[in-house]
Amino acid sequence: MIISLLSISFIHLLAVMSPGPDVALTVRNSVLYGRRSGLFTSLGIVCGNVFLVAGAVFGISAIINNIPSLRSAIMLIGGIYLIYMGYSSIRTMSKTSDDSFSVKSEGKSFFSGFITNITNVKAGLYYVSIFSKFITDEITISVKIIYSATVLFVTLFWFSLAAFIFASASVRSRYMTKRRLLELLMGIVLIILGVFIIIDAVKFFFF
Repeated sequence: MIISLLSISFIHLLAVMSPGPDVALTVRNSVLYGRRSGLFTSLGIVCGNVFLVAGAVFGISAIINNIPSLRSAIMLIGGIYLIYMGYSSIRTMSKTSDDSFSVKSEGKSFFSGFITNITNVKAGLYYVSIFSKFITDEITISVKIIYSATVLFVTLFWFSLAAFIFASASVRSRYMTKRRLLELLMGIVLIILGVFIIIDAVKFFFF
């Protein structure tokens, strides 16, 4: 079991470290709004992952993925939300001064992380894939819970660490020198990610 836990932790750490909507959102909120915003974004990401992990462990993800219209609808919501976040970042660029940071409520930060994850159907497929290698019919509920808690802990650890790094004074001070350009780039990245998710949603529906 220890070997399985270490394997799951290592595989999942590599997965969450890879560039994607979660990383982009955490970096954006941490740099723009500070450490609390980054940490609440991380908490939202973890809470969204709770549903994805539970769905994978108990077979709900498999049901969703067998219903193309439902799967596509969920992905469309996530894609549209990322585009909205990207647009908001670009709009923030034109409304804020060069010498001050904006403020974002903990609730909004949490929601941004939560909605981005709970609509991430591909993440659900990823969890189905990873758990299928370690969870068999003989595995008890308690072991399933331990495996699930492990990936959630790794998720919280990585994104909280990212929040601390990108909300640090040194990073934010460097950010201030290129603020408008970086906010524009953050917005463009989020919009592009959202567009790709929408394209995938359409492909899933028709193919």
